[in-house]
Amino acid sequence: MKIRSSEIKKGVLTLTIEVPSEDHQVYLDRSAKELSKDHPVAGFRPGNAPYDVMVTMLGAQPLLEHAAEAMVARSYSDAVMQEKFETIGSPKVQIEMMAPGNPLVYTATVSLLPEVTVADFSQVKLDQKTLAVEEAEVDKVLEDLREMVSTEASVDRASGPNDAVLVDLAITLGGVPVDGGSVKDHKIFLDKEYYVPGLNKELAGMEVGATKIFQLPFPSEHYQKNLAGKMVDFTVTTKQVLERTKPAADDALAQKIGQKDLASLRELLKGNLLIDKQRELNDHEERAMIDQLVTLSRFSDIPEDLVTQEAWRMMEEVEERVRKEGGEFNAYLDSLKKTRDELYIDFAPKAVERVKAALLLRSIALDHPELEVTEVEVDRAVEEAKKQYKQDEEMNDRLTSPEMRDHARSLLRNRKTLEWMKLQVTAKKPE
Repeated sequence: MKIRSSEIKKGVLTLTIEVPSEDHQVYLDRSAKELSKDHPVAGFRPGNAPYDVMVTMLGAQPLLEHAAEAMVARSYSDAVMQEKFETIGSPKVQIEMMAPGNPLVYTATVSLLPEVTVADFSQVKLDQKTLAVEEAEVDKVLEDLREMVSTEASVDRASGPNDAVLVDLAITLGGVPVDGGSVKDHKIFLDKEYYVPGLNKELAGMEVGATKIFQLPFPSEHYQKNLAGKMVDFTVTTKQVLERTKPAADDALAQKIGQKDLASLRELLKGNLLIDKQRELNDHEERAMIDQLVTLSRFSDIPEDLVTQEAWRMMEEVEERVRKEGGEFNAYLDSLKKTRDELYIDFAPKAVERVKAALLLRSIALDHPELEVTEVEVDRAVEEAKKQYKQDEEMNDRLTSPEMRDHARSLLRNRKTLEWMKLQVTAKKPE
């Protein structure tokens, strides 16, 4: 690998890196195996075809293009370490030359790590809280547990307020079907409020085979603004009534869950609640500690592209959350009466704080060699991750890649750093 040139301007570094052709083969071999998963070759199991076979099938250029991402990632990381540049964030990469048998040449533009003057930890103040679990909280978890192990039996009678019903449901507005509002064999628990309040009460008292048509208002805060607060038509046919029976909260229930008696079960639930509260408190204290240190510490100019990257990352996080909740991001934006660019602008101040927090953690870690993560610790983390994906061969391969090991190392170092910082903040001061 050669670093042909480098330039620093306004805290931004541009490197021109050349990866000699003789260094390509290890990446090309890996690329061939990866591509053979989607391009089966007679006589070879998927993911096991060698380079010379795949190059005959696909050509040298596609294999090189597939391998380029890994080559760039590794050579860029090596170049930054070799030149001892303190960079942060992902580089912007521009391929300058990429042809089989020739060096891979690209430019990488990345921000340099701004200078951070970390505040005195004694200035950070954390509230002292005493954790306790009330019996009412244990009662709530116990009730949820009874719900989880309840049984259901089909009955030939009208539905009651504690039953579940299996229905075909159609929702329309002004005669037009609502997007996602037509479902079959949909189970609704009548003792729980539906996302459209009042639906469970409308379905109580229905016989199997009966159809009921009625109107209910959609919640005013619903993310689909064309429905929010509107009276919407429901057509529901009951297909099955399920009588639900919850076990009594007694020793027999505890023994089914592996506990000696109800008292032991309650003690276990209380301990779990206390662990959850402690975890929440730790998270809260870490956020408060970082927020205060960011405010009290001094930072040199923050490169604009770091803030831009972080703001767009925040946007992606929101989009992913909306998607997981079953919504559409465009509808979510409509509910906020904002465009994607306007939401990005709203995120910018918070993005600055998140960037500063990352800079703070990195600066502290660099100043304290004892916080460095060993290869043994990375190995242990990778092995733990592999256990979670033991049935996913492709994910197992990715977990052992240099890039994923670097990611694991970064997460471990952040965790070590946060724990070290917490010790400095909570250490008792001499009287």
